[in-house]
Amino acid sequence: MRKIQLVLAIGVCLLLAACMTRDRVADLTIMASKNISTLEGAQNMGTFEGKDCRSMMTGQMPNMKEALDRALEAGRGNAMLDAVIYFKPASCIFDSTCWEVKGTVVKTKDLLLKKSDLQSFVVDTGYVRETFSSPDGHEYLALKKKSDVDLNNDQKRYDLLLRIR
Repeated sequence: MRKIQLVLAIGVCLLLAACMTRDRVADLTIMASKNISTLEGAQNMGTFEGKDCRSMMTGQMPNMKEALDRALEAGRGNAMLDAVIYFKPASCIFDSTCWEVKGTVVKTKDLLLKKSDLQSFVVDTGYVRETFSSPDGHEYLALKKKSDVDLNNDQKRYDLLLRIR
């Protein structure tokens, strides 16, 4: 009787472990972890995959954004087209829980703009160009209409703001 219970318990555990498979969570047309302005003129960098896994023993959960960032870093881009997101739960306490992101990595103009491009950046004569650094250390190119500058010069409102670095 004891052996039958042990075999039955092992069988149930194996059956439950087989149910824990990788599941497709979402299909997205475009996915990015940071703001992008447009896909116009984006360079296709190829298909890449990112994965973030954590062991069940530690009690930590994996992060989908981290999986996306790893795929974007591998492809040297800043957005992903036709992204597919998978979640793989742990089948036992010794296994890992994972987020996987697969898709076509692209490099948009936001990432392509270099500081040397600012000199040749054509601006309409109706705009004032300004560059400044934010408190978090990023540099920005800002454009403001001249009519707005004359009316309220001390206000920090811009018509176009591009992150340079």
